[in-house]
Amino acid sequence: MTTAERLRPIFERVLKGPIADFGPNTSPADIKRWDSVTHVNLIMEIEETFDVEFRMEDLGRLQSVGVICEALDELCSDRAVNDGG
Repeated sequence: MTTAERLRPIFERVLKGPIADFGPNTSPADIKRWDSVTHVNLIMEIEETFDVEFRMEDLGRLQSVGVICEALDELCSDRAVNDGG
């Protein structure tokens, strides 16, 4: 399962509904329900689900599914290296 596939149910739960065209380019411009408050809730839910913590300086750039996937993959990769895996 890809990172995007794992993110989709999180987005749909936090945004309270299905997202028809969910992909790397999906952003707040595409989904009215994705406002600043919802963005914070998304990030918190993603951090909890993936057991990661985004750096504060990265939060502003996490404005599309693709960028969030890249950041998550990087964090998970860094954790695996640091954990010896």
